[in-house]
Amino acid sequence: MSERRSPTSTLLVVLLGLAVLGALAGFALLDRVGGDEAGSGTSEGGLPDGFEQLPEDVFFERVYGAQRSAGSWALHQEDERGGQPIGALDAETELTGDGTDSSNQVSQCCTQDNELVRFEIRVVDGVYYTKGFPSEKPWWKVDPEAGAKQLGIAQSMDPYISQTTDAEDLQSATESITLVGPDSVDGVETVHYRAALSPTPPEGSGAQPLPEGAEATIDFWVDGDNRPVQVILTLEAGKEKVVKTSRYSRYGEDFDIAVPPAGQTTTKTPQAEVPQGQGG
Repeated sequence: MSERRSPTSTLLVVLLGLAVLGALAGFALLDRVGGDEAGSGTSEGGLPDGFEQLPEDVFFERVYGAQRSAGSWALHQEDERGGQPIGALDAETELTGDGTDSSNQVSQCCTQDNELVRFEIRVVDGVYYTKGFPSEKPWWKVDPEAGAKQLGIAQSMDPYISQTTDAEDLQSATESITLVGPDSVDGVETVHYRAALSPTPPEGSGAQPLPEGAEATIDFWVDGDNRPVQVILTLEAGKEKVVKTSRYSRYGEDFDIAVPPAGQTTTKTPQAEVPQGQGG
């Protein structure tokens, strides 16, 4: 896969595609572990057998490193604002030798009638194949190596489909992480951690400050191999509240993400633009 772009946090999607406030639109690479409160939320009963408490200074490195080591995973993601759904994503991701292949079913808010826009983006060997736009054939092919216009279109799709996370960038926006304790998610034994995000991340960190008065937390449930099972991002600013829930499963499976048949593929750009998500 082309090396034209660096990995981007999956947490970015809700903020670029589903931003509640304009000031939140750049709130992307959220996640640094730091501060002086390590372990302040440790449960009295200790951790289940086979689990270890993850240190703050390597929390994201360990969690997302473990995810990448699995080689593949499935994601179901739902986004809400004020308790109302504003987007959803189902994705299958495989890490190939030279990059990331993924198949993504996206429901993105909103059309002028306030309905969800549904489309599919498949990425194979760095080439994008999109289904659901009014094109002359079912699949629209976008090759970032074919010129500046194609590259720009591919980059506009990235926030919807990026399924890898840069742990170093994520660390730069978190004030502290506490261990909440053992829990179960869909029958999977996990340990629950909570990250408190800094309203003013360090300069040069890649994360933008939160709007004045806004609060943000990220809750993580990790399995015995330290892989994320559930991640919930909560953003609150005044009366506005966005909740992004991501659930991961099927680690290590072969999803066989394939290039669509040539006869069903066109390189001609559809008349409709890639949805930008008005967020209601």
